[in-house]
Amino acid sequence: MTSRSNDLAVSRSAGVVTVVMNWSGQRGVLGPELAVELSGVLLEVAADSAARAVVLSGVDDLFAAGRDDLPEIELLVDVITRHPVPVIAAVQRACIGAGLALALACPRRYVAHDAILCPTPGASDRGAARQLLFEEVGPEVGRRLLSSGVIDPASLAEWGVDVRVVPAGDVLALAQEDAYAVSARPVIALSRPLPRRRRSTRTMWAAPDARTVGEAAR
Repeated sequence: MTSRSNDLAVSRSAGVVTVVMNWSGQRGVLGPELAVELSGVLLEVAADSAARAVVLSGVDDLFAAGRDDLPEIELLVDVITRHPVPVIAAVQRACIGAGLALALACPRRYVAHDAILCPTPGASDRGAARQLLFEEVGPEVGRRLLSSGVIDPASLAEWGVDVRVVPAGDVLALAQEDAYAVSARPVIALSRPLPRRRRSTRTMWAAPDARTVGEAAR
C-alpha cells in the first residue's frame, strides 16, 4: 500500500486501484486541498495502463462530508465522470455534501443501507450533489428526494438512481468484488463514450490534467 498523505491511501491489486480516505484528523471533511489531491491521484490512475477499475472508500462509518459548492469539488467531479476506467463508490454511513457529490459522480455505487445522504445543508441548487442528482432523475424527482433533507438510500433506488443498497458491513467488499469483475473483462469491454456532463455553474473543464489540478489548488 502506498500512502499519499495522512488522509489518502492507495493500494493496487490485479488491475484494481483502491483509494481509501482514512480521515486522519480531518473528521471526514473533503476540503479544497484534499479534493485537489484526490483529483491528482485519479489522474495518475488514468495514465496507468494497468489500472482497470477504481474503488473509492472512506473508513468505518464515514465516507466523506464537506461543502459541495466549491470549484475544487467541481473539478473532482469532472475528473471522475471523465475517467477512462469505471470508478466505484463504496459509501459508508455518513455521506454529506461533497461526499454525496463524490458518490453520485461515480458510475457505480454501493451504499450502506443505513447511510445518511444529503447535500450541503443550506446550499443552493448550484451545489454539485444537487446538480448530479437532478441530472440523473430530473429536477422534480430530485427535489422530492431532497424534501426531507436526508435521502433514504432505498428511495434513491426506487426513483431510478443507479445504486446498490447493501448491508453496511459489506460495502467495501462488494464494491471491490465488482471492481475485480470489471478488471477481468476484455479491454474493449471497458471502453465507453464520454458521459454527458451538466453545465457547471462556474466553468466547464475541457479535459482535466495535472496542470489543471495544480492551478485549482492555488
